Amino acid sequence: MNYKVKMCHPLKPEVIDLGFCRNSEIKERFEEFKWLDLLNQMKGKTDQDICFSPSLEFTDELDHCLSFSVLEEKSGELSFYLFYIRPKTRKILGIFSKFDPEYGTNIEILYSKCYEYIEKFTQQDYEWLDNMVK
Repeated sequence: MNYKVKMCHPLKPEVIDLGFCRNSEIKERFEEFKWLDLLNQMKGKTDQDICFSPSLEFTDELDHCLSFSVLEEKSGELSFYLFYIRPKTRKILGIFSKFDPEYGTNIEILYSKCYEYIEKFTQQDYEWLDNMVK
């Protein structure tokens, strides 16, 4: 499966399209991303200078998206918001269904835990992700 890859640079107002990757490349992309460098670039900047928290996002062909946004370093390990966005159908007035392509939830996790979520995402274990990211 191919995944669309995007990133958010803290000092650039536009989301950056990084093209596509295969599921076997997601872990490597995550590991090679310059999390600390980007956090350090934010130091000493005003709120007006900062556009985003450094983020890396993967979206599969079924419109499921896993996004990592670094928060800070805690006790020597990076802390992240992990966003899981999935296509979802909502009932309206109990009768009609409406497709909501931006349905998402997030949790805060440490760097070492990110790999478990990446593995489940690349295995398309959406039920596990749905249960874990609430």
